[in-house]
Amino acid sequence: MTKKILQTLVVTAVIVIAAATSVLAEGSRDLVANGGYRPSLEWNTSTLAGIARQTTLEVYVQKGESVYFGSSVKESFDGKDIVVIAPDGSETAYDVTDTIGLIKNTTMEAAGPAMNGNGGYSAFSFTAQDDGIWKFQFHAPDAAGTADPIIRTVDKNFPTDKTQRATVAAWDISVFGTDGAYKTGRVFTNYLAMNMGSNKVAGALNSILYVLTKDGYLYKTDMNGLDPFGFVFFANNRGLIDNTSGNTSGHYAPCVKNGLNLDIAQNLDISVVDPSKPDTDTYITHRVFFNVPSADLPESIPTEAKAPASVSKLKYTQNDDADGGVFTFKASRALTFDMDIFFDNDEYEDIHVSRPGTAGTNSVDWDGCDAAGNKVADGEYTVRIRTKSGEYHFSMIDVENNPNGIKIELQNKPYDVAGYYEDTIYYNCAPFTAANGQAVPGRTKGAPSPIDASEDGIRSMAEGAEALKYTSGWGNEYVVDMWTYFPGETSVASFNVGKTPTPIPTGTEIDVSGCQFAYIFGYEPGDEDGKLVLPLAPMDDVTREQVAAMPVRTLEQATDLLDDYDDSYELDMFVSMKPSRWSYHSLSYIASLGAFDGESGLWPDAAITRGEVAKLVSFALNLSQMGDISDFTDVEGTKYADYIALVYEAGYMNGNGDGTFSPDKIMTRAEFCTMFNNILGRSEDNGFYLETPDGTPITHATYYFTDMDSHVGAWYYEEMLYATSAFDDDGYVDVETRLANIRNILDKYNGQTEY
Repeated sequence: MTKKILQTLVVTAVIVIAAATSVLAEGSRDLVANGGYRPSLEWNTSTLAGIARQTTLEVYVQKGESVYFGSSVKESFDGKDIVVIAPDGSETAYDVTDTIGLIKNTTMEAAGPAMNGNGGYSAFSFTAQDDGIWKFQFHAPDAAGTADPIIRTVDKNFPTDKTQRATVAAWDISVFGTDGAYKTGRVFTNYLAMNMGSNKVAGALNSILYVLTKDGYLYKTDMNGLDPFGFVFFANNRGLIDNTSGNTSGHYAPCVKNGLNLDIAQNLDISVVDPSKPDTDTYITHRVFFNVPSADLPESIPTEAKAPASVSKLKYTQNDDADGGVFTFKASRALTFDMDIFFDNDEYEDIHVSRPGTAGTNSVDWDGCDAAGNKVADGEYTVRIRTKSGEYHFSMIDVENNPNGIKIELQNKPYDVAGYYEDTIYYNCAPFTAANGQAVPGRTKGAPSPIDASEDGIRSMAEGAEALKYTSGWGNEYVVDMWTYFPGETSVASFNVGKTPTPIPTGTEIDVSGCQFAYIFGYEPGDEDGKLVLPLAPMDDVTREQVAAMPVRTLEQATDLLDDYDDSYELDMFVSMKPSRWSYHSLSYIASLGAFDGESGLWPDAAITRGEVAKLVSFALNLSQMGDISDFTDVEGTKYADYIALVYEAGYMNGNGDGTFSPDKIMTRAEFCTMFNNILGRSEDNGFYLETPDGTPITHATYYFTDMDSHVGAWYYEEMLYATSAFDDDGYVDVETRLANIRNILDKYNGQTEY
């Protein structure tokens, strides 16, 4: 684009907005509006904690709106004084001269683009053909960054020559609507690389910025006299990351110099996420605005705070080898959270975990040790999850002094929370040990007071508040993490380490003996000569969903326990589990009792072991009295030992006759039906007969089980018939009741194909 064409665009744009009565610039004017010393925008090749000291600014523009822009640099290192990147990725370089695009002094900076004799600067401009986000890069005279700009108060004129060095003293991006109205709150960035020129100790940086989190929380951030020299300002959801543990650190980190670059000491294995990189599911960089964000930003930039996520199903599952385990909980949406493990005594050091989570099931592994690495003894302890929304970390990198404290205030809380203050901030500047075992000593001279505000926080806007105040160069070559958030709900649960007492929902055993209804009906029916044919498959492996369905059918027919149950327990632990699956109702209820271990990757149609059956039956029937398992040589210390004790004591399951139980052996359908018949008391001795009231014997042919011909006379033959029969009050088989029973079950189970 030639200079002549650019000038024509400017003239045209001025005609469009000539009626505007009040013109404001959006850019460096905002950074200097509150006095103090000038922060110049950096563009050079050095880095700070791995972050390039090159600021890219973004602006949202709607179709037909005009953008005006300029810079104080007319001699950049590469001749590309201003680079504009369109939404489609195409770049245009603009050459600032004395007559166009040059912001020459503080008067022009404050006035913005020239119009109506306002004393503004002659701006470059363009008119957007579509809605989109444009990017701006203001290049400095010196790319190497070997020298700093001269420190000056904001009311002093700045240079427009090469003495700006590796910075840009003044810059502007102004948006005007199709009606000529000035649009504020459209310019933002992922981070600001700035340079004060030197330290001033007090009253240096007084800029006010607005941080908009990706979940719509807006924080007004008042630098309040911060004294940073050269620095990078950015906001994210994590701050410092301890890479060894994967947790948000919540501490500070010392840095080391490498020439012009400053990096976090690598022996700590602590890092900060580069704000120029794309977001991930767990690392999110928030947008920094120079004014309150405009109300007409695109949907991709939400300005309404989302309510915090809700959590449920907080529990602990111990590893098979009893060496630690995993905490799990379910979240309604993405979030950040704190998890605290409390040991409630002075022997162990409590554990604090802080990290992001996702919608759905989240897990946190635990090695069974306290925060100091001591193995925790068997016993009952407490875990707490606290959810957070709008979490905003301000990691102050190499900010030497903060003489007045920082001021941060949430502008748009979604609702009131008792005891919550919008200006609360958190930090922890006490000595600590990184997760890799590296000890980090603290500094005392000029340190913040209190040194640790990570638990209860500290007010930053209250009268006399000096939140995170530090002096005497305390922050030199440090990264200090400060954060704030909007609190969500808290969930607390007890958990056991070591031998886990059998968890029983009510402790009252459910008696289903004498139940008269059928609980098994065979597999998917076919048609043979116009007759219903069902395979019963007694020697097939019985599956998790079948073992869940049989007691649930019995409970529904014999008790009122499930009258109000609505399948509210979601089966995240099962693979490919949909509410339309025939077994969903049964699995949902049994899982809600805690009968499954909770690990992900369970298959509903996978074969089930004798130990797993023992646990499922224990939960389904509330077996609560612990028995003696010493008779079984292969059970003690195994995963299902307590549950095997329960079913054995109840007389529902027996061993192999050789002193073993075989807890890992897969069970067949015939074996399960034999066991469940024992629970129901289905035998002639208990008044149940395999014949109709008129004396007609019941056989497999009665129910069209054609696959049972080869099983006649087998030990389980009559057990399978007992399982699939319904009985009248006198204990005789009632075929009509059974048929009605099947129809009711089919209606209940949404057209199931396994009966």
